[in-house]
Amino acid sequence: MIKKILRFLAISIFFYSCQTGNIDPDLISLGESFYPIETGRYITYQVKSIRFDELKESDTLEYQMKEIIKTPFSDLSGDTIFRIEQFTRIDSSAQWKIDSVWTLKTDPAKIIKTENNIPYIKIVFPIENNTTWDGNNFNSLAENIYQIQNLNTSFSLNSFSFDNTVKVIHNEDSSLVSKDVRWEIYADSVGMIYKHHEVLQYISDFNDPNYGLDSIIRGVFISKKVIDFGKED
Repeated sequence: MIKKILRFLAISIFFYSCQTGNIDPDLISLGESFYPIETGRYITYQVKSIRFDELKESDTLEYQMKEIIKTPFSDLSGDTIFRIEQFTRIDSSAQWKIDSVWTLKTDPAKIIKTENNIPYIKIVFPIENNTTWDGNNFNSLAENIYQIQNLNTSFSLNSFSFDNTVKVIHNEDSSLVSKDVRWEIYADSVGMIYKHHEVLQYISDFNDPNYGLDSIIRGVFISKKVIDFGKED
């Protein structure tokens, strides 16, 4: 009981710290610092998206996306919800344009991010290697077991070097006929820095001369890599 009380107090201090902009170092061990939530925080990504379809040429898009955490509000249940505004542009020479609005909800055990009206459990606390959970627990999609790996591992991406990161694996299946590899990497005091989404279907006909040669019938590849992050005034 004492441990539960101490944990509750620690997490309460964490959320207060997020509001004031000061993250208590003692809370890093709980893992919340891998997903800092504070009004004005933003992350900018370089995005590459490829959609494959056997009936037409693959569709490739490259652009930049910026996610900004806005002022929180209370929903009908009294829960605190953070609004996430997403902006896109072709490159740094273009103006940002609003693309979509997602939301973020937190409690002492998890973070739920609603993307395109679908809620996903992105991370659970405390963050520990090999922890698993159903990322689709709050939506109607099939069960998808997420797993934490590589906690507190250094990671370099573009011009950045991060001392402490964690990898959240959504799926890692690959065969001669299909591939489903999806994961996200989070950096301490930053948030998500890298997203890899690759769901492909290959030729499954054994008599096809291209069978086993990585010939894609259909699927989606998405990569999001951090290029900037910080806090707006």
